[in-house]
Amino acid sequence: MSDLSDGIGLTLEHAAMARAWEQVNPEELVDALRAMPAKVRNRLLSSLKTPSAKVTPISARLLATNLARASYQDRFRAADIITTPVTDTLGDEVDKVSNRQEACDVVAEVARSWGPTIVVLTAVCGVITDPDRYAAVLVACADAGYLTGELADIAGMVTDVADERLAANASSLQATMGAEASLEDIWQGAVQAAVRLSADVAGGVLPDEDDIATVERYAARLAVEAAGYGVEPTVRAVGTAEVRAELDAAVADLASRLGRLTGPDDVADALA
Repeated sequence: MSDLSDGIGLTLEHAAMARAWEQVNPEELVDALRAMPAKVRNRLLSSLKTPSAKVTPISARLLATNLARASYQDRFRAADIITTPVTDTLGDEVDKVSNRQEACDVVAEVARSWGPTIVVLTAVCGVITDPDRYAAVLVACADAGYLTGELADIAGMVTDVADERLAANASSLQATMGAEASLEDIWQGAVQAAVRLSADVAGGVLPDEDDIATVERYAARLAVEAAGYGVEPTVRAVGTAEVRAELDAAVADLASRLGRLTGPDDVADALA
C-alpha cells in the first residue's frame, strides 16, 4: 500500500480508514453488502464474526462495531471488498474530468446511488492504494461536504496531488479535442463547458479558463470545418430561374451541412 502522500505515513492512513468506518451509515452499508456476491459477502461477514444469514441495518451496525475493534488490515480488507464496484465507477468517471467542480459532480452522482458515506469509504480506500488517481475523489468528497474533522484535514493534505491529476486530465482532454477528435466529441465537450460557464456567470463566479478555452476551440474547429463547405455557384445568366434554383439548392445544402456540424438543436441552445 502507498502512503496517502509524501510525508503522511501509515499512521494517518490507519486513522483515515478508522474515521471512514466510524461515519458509515448502516442503511447505506446494507445496500452495499446486498450488492455483493452472496458467497463473498458471507465469507467476509463470517470472518468478522457478523451474522450473514440476513443482511439488515442491525447486522450492518454490528459489522461496523466489530471493525472498530478489529485491526487496520481487517478494516482495509473489508472496505476494499465491499466498495470494489464503487471504486471502479469513481475511478473511471473521475479520470474523465478536468477540474474540481466536475469531480464534485461525479462524486455527488455516484453518492445518489450508493450513499455519501459509502463514497467516502471508497475514496479513503482508493486513495490509500492509488493516491495519484483517487486523491481527486477524496478532495471532491470534501468539496461536496461529505468530510469532517480528520478526514477533511487529510483531504487538504492531498489537494496538490488531486490538482495535478486533474490538470493532467485537462491536457489529455485538450489532446482529444484536437484535429483528430470527432466533431461530436468536440461539441459535446463544448456544451458541457458552456453549461458550467453559464452557471458560473449566474452565480457571480469568475468563469473557469479551461471551460472558456474549450468553447473557443469548438468555435475555431467549427469555422475551419465550415470553410470546407463553401459554395461558389457559377452565375452564367444573372436573374434566370435556373440560377436562382441552383443558388437556393446550394444554400439549402450549406445550411444542412452546417446544422450537422453544430449538432442537434439542444446543443445549439446550450451553446447559445
